[in-house]
Amino acid sequence: MIAIDVGNSTVKVARIRGTSEPELLAHLMTRMTDGTAAEVAMVTDLRLKSAIEATGDEGPVALVSVVPAWTERIRAVCAARGLELLEAGPATIPMHVRLAHPDRVGADRLLGAWTARELVGAPVVVVDVGTATTLDVVDGSGDFVGGAILPGPALALRSLGGGTALLPEVSLEAPERTIGRDTVEAIQAGVVGGHAAAIEGLLARITDELGGTRPQVVLTGGDAEALGPADWADRVDPLLLLRGLGMLAASPATRATTGAQS
Repeated sequence: MIAIDVGNSTVKVARIRGTSEPELLAHLMTRMTDGTAAEVAMVTDLRLKSAIEATGDEGPVALVSVVPAWTERIRAVCAARGLELLEAGPATIPMHVRLAHPDRVGADRLLGAWTARELVGAPVVVVDVGTATTLDVVDGSGDFVGGAILPGPALALRSLGGGTALLPEVSLEAPERTIGRDTVEAIQAGVVGGHAAAIEGLLARITDELGGTRPQVVLTGGDAEALGPADWADRVDPLLLLRGLGMLAASPATRATTGAQS
């Protein structure tokens, strides 16, 4: 099958065969700024078609997306090729959501939480470090109960560089020390080191709100490695969402309840 993970910055396309490790086929930029809207759509459609055709078969497609424009394009590509499409979301992920508006939970957050629960049990927190950093919580009963969202470290760095007159944009790298010896080191210490500290602080508060029971912590996301060693993470899985799409497609509960969408 083909798994497609559409985030705010990148699109990952992978082939999954049975229970084997997801095999990345393409890594595309979500946003394209050159050309007209029609030209951008044409280029992205061609890239998607090339990635899908690279599998060498006409297997089903499983999708998790937080960018509506890309969701529509992938639906169109699958429809044109007659491919079965399963979209991850509150209606297709077999997890109870204990929130007032379950339908408003991001598909990526819910999929990550469900996948982590299936892999390591509950309670568990998924820390996903990307354009935004999310901490998503599954309680001891196995239910999704919410979480926290903060700007990702790369976004924070860009905002600091673009929103000030003299501070430069610096690379996303873990600082060697907390007391920066120059402006670049000081920014990395504050933004990158501070981001890691914020995650640790939030995890401590989440533990308290779960009644003092320390949850398992699964770390994922494209910028997770830039934070440096994460002693608080019990499992590091950069392919968590792609892995989850494969698990979701194979889940009897998913197939029996919802079938495939197209």
